[in-house]
Order: sequence, then structure tokens, then C-alpha cells
Amino acid sequence: MPRKHYQHDEAVYRQLQHEGKTSWDEQSDPSANFENFVLRPFVEQTLALSGPDRQGRRALEVGCGTGPVSCFLAAHGFTVDGIDISASAIAMAHRHADMRQLQVRFVVADICNMPPGFGPYDLIVDGHCLHCLAHNASRQRALAAIRLLLKDAGVFIVEMMVWHDKLRIGQRYRIDDDGMLWLRIDDAQDYDEAARFSGQWYLPHRRILQPAQVLEELRQTGFDPVHHEVVPQIDQSKPHLLRVRCVPVTT
Repeated sequence: MPRKHYQHDEAVYRQLQHEGKTSWDEQSDPSANFENFVLRPFVEQTLALSGPDRQGRRALEVGCGTGPVSCFLAAHGFTVDGIDISASAIAMAHRHADMRQLQVRFVVADICNMPPGFGPYDLIVDGHCLHCLAHNASRQRALAAIRLLLKDAGVFIVEMMVWHDKLRIGQRYRIDDDGMLWLRIDDAQDYDEAARFSGQWYLPHRRILQPAQVLEELRQTGFDPVHHEVVPQIDQSKPHLLRVRCVPVTT
């Protein structure tokens, strides 16, 4: 069966494990580690707004990677599920939770095709998943699934890469007018989504939209973005990070 473009990150997690790194963030931020993850300040702000009583509250992290956010939430009183498409990431997440004596249900799963037995949740966190879904149809399926899994009084927070005028694209990439970031690959035989440009094979890799486009996408799929902020990365030639706190629109 052909692989989806977002399954390409499995190789990255294997490399992280080989190098002894504990989280995805450590690739680009020298100060990052399992406890000091990029999304932590935004998660802490969100928890402060919800009050100290988290008894019985349930959380889901979509795109949990090696588990920093999921473990943080479990340590702060939530019953947590973490899902990721990468089996290597989930295996690492299990080990990190066990080392900290935390109970987290980590599962290899695809938010675009969720299995039964999940939800409902008081809090859902997108751990850098949505920008990895390069196609509109995949993003719509993911957001629809998140909306169904979220309680009507719940909160959805997301952090994703967004466009800015000083963005620079590396030599292994190309970006088109729709914000599709393509990654050059050596072998396209396992992917039915690969495309050929100037004699080279490329795979859809990320979707880098304008912040306003992301906010409208969230509104169109049943969310009210009650707070958002744009944060530059350490290397300001890279995409900025858009952080959004949403509540579901109810009828």
C-alpha cells in the first residue's frame, strides 16, 4: 500500500533515537529537551486559564511524537491519550512515560482515520501535526475528527508553522503559491503523492499558510479562535509559529 506523505517523518524519529535525542524540538533549538519543549509556555497558559482542579479531565495530543506534551499533561493531573503516525515515536514515548512513572495511553494512529475508543476530551493539543497534513482534504478530515472528539465545553490548542515575508526555503525544498512545501526525495516508488519537478522527485512535506488563512480554516471547521499569537523561531529565516486557542462552536 502506498505510504502517505506524512509517514516520511518515521525516518526522522529513527535518527533522533540513534543520536540519543529525546524530542523533535532538539533538532533546531539547542535549549530544547524533553522537559523544555517549544509548546510548553502556551500549554501552561492554557492550563492556568482552566483552573487547578483537573480531576477526571481527559486530554488528547495529536502528533505526540516522543511524548513531551502528553507526559507534561499527565504529570498535571490529566488522563492522557497520545497518538502519532510514527511507530518509532510511540515506542520512544512509552519509554519516556515509564521512566517518569506516568500513565499515558500512547497509540500509533492517524487522526485522519481515527479508530474507535477515543474521546470525548476536555483538552486536545495539536503537537505540530496539522502543518504536516499538506492536502486540504487531509486537514479537513483531521479537524472534523478533532471537533467530534472534543467536548462542547472543551479547548483545542494548536501550534503550526506559518508564512512570513523573510521566510527562506532550503535547497532540498520548493514551495508553491498554495503554501505547499515540497521535499526532494531520492526514491518515489513508495509514495503515490510524489511529483516530478525539473527532473527531481518531490514529496508534499508541509503546508505553510498565512496566519489569516489558518484562522479561517479553523472557523470553517467548527472552531472559534479565541486567542492567537505569532512567534518567530530562533532562526528567523524559518517559518513563524502560529499559536491558537480555540473553543468549539455550538449550535
